[in-house]
Amino acid sequence: MNDDQIVEALRSFWQFHPDARIDVERKGEHLFRVTEVKPDLSIGKRVVAYRHEIGGVVSCLEPDLTFEQARVYDLVLSGFAKRRLREETNRQKR
Repeated sequence: MNDDQIVEALRSFWQFHPDARIDVERKGEHLFRVTEVKPDLSIGKRVVAYRHEIGGVVSCLEPDLTFEQARVYDLVLSGFAKRRLREETNRQKR
């Protein structure tokens, strides 16, 4: 899935501002974070999502966090991405 496909899959569900720039940050092959940047450069929604193995995208709204909470959240998210990648690699080896 390329960035445009990811944004398109999430745009209708999360109803991003029509003039917003949507930034996609990949956290692994199938895990990514999407940030809505509004025309006034304020941050809108932040969505964490992954491509489901049977198709489609599973997503949730990232909560508003303090810096320390965000650091821990990113640490957990990165650990989850590594675990998913490891599981996928092991499954492909079988």
